[in-house]
Amino acid sequence: MNSSVTKILSYGIIAIVVVVMLVGLINRNLDLLFYMVYGLAILGVAGVIFGFVFNSITNPQSLIKSGGSILVLGVLFAIAYYGMATNETYAKPFPVVGASLSQFIGGMLFLTFLLFIAAFLSIIAAWIIRLIR
Repeated sequence: MNSSVTKILSYGIIAIVVVVMLVGLINRNLDLLFYMVYGLAILGVAGVIFGFVFNSITNPQSLIKSGGSILVLGVLFAIAYYGMATNETYAKPFPVVGASLSQFIGGMLFLTFLLFIAAFLSIIAAWIIRLIR
């Protein structure tokens, strides 16, 4: 996409967000702010999907790297879900959480921890490699 079109779209979205946020804050209308956040989240997801499809059409070789990344995330989630997460439920704070949902939430939390550790170690490794060079 042309960089000037992208710049105009970015400034337009920022202007709309600022105006809606000011109107919501002045009128003390929190629902309007929540709807704005939902809209921005939907816009972000649509942008990611559009960018992925556009990149896949223009550069089909990138699908191999994306597929490998998704496969690695799936394996890490399977390890976290089946190997680390438990299906314990606690009736007091959250009575609607069943055993399978509890295990899914635990798997997602452990996946988050694993990805945080991997990111932290990769930052340290990059720092050490930079010191060696």
